[in-house]
Amino acid sequence: MHVTTELRMAEAMKTAARRCRLRSGRGGFSLLEMMLATAVLLGCVIVLGELAGIGNQHVDDIAGLSLAEVICQSTLNEMLSGAAAVESFERRAVPEHPGWTVSAEVTSTDRQRVASLRVMAWYESPQQTVSEQAAVRKHVFSLVRWIRDPYSPLPGGEGNGGGSPFSLMDQIGGGMGP
Repeated sequence: MHVTTELRMAEAMKTAARRCRLRSGRGGFSLLEMMLATAVLLGCVIVLGELAGIGNQHVDDIAGLSLAEVICQSTLNEMLSGAAAVESFERRAVPEHPGWTVSAEVTSTDRQRVASLRVMAWYESPQQTVSEQAAVRKHVFSLVRWIRDPYSPLPGGEGNGGGSPFSLMDQIGGGMGP
């Protein structure tokens, strides 16, 4: 009987060993695998966080450039419509948009009675000095329009008198009015 008991115990141990091997073959992840997977996941989260930050910075830049374009276009439209004089000026604050500055430059060209009207807008941080602002201008936008030179005489010898380019066109018969 002693032999059969030993045989049964040996058989039970073999069965237990097989079960143990079967469990380990279909078991879960080891601690090392979990730590490696966690490290990879953490690395991905860090990279995605950085990309989101870069994306937000680009969105801010695009919004700033869009606003600068609107400011330039508004200033240009005011000048061309006659609501503001067609003249050069430096560093004029934009009251509707605090922190934004606009400048305009009227330059005669080689062509007779044609001038270049350039309007620039940019954002200036109130914490910076004037020299720092010039060095680190953000969201700078420039718009150039070719216009009739407001300072050149008309073909008949008359002066323009500093009116808008549209009134000049009306004076020479090229306007859109009746």
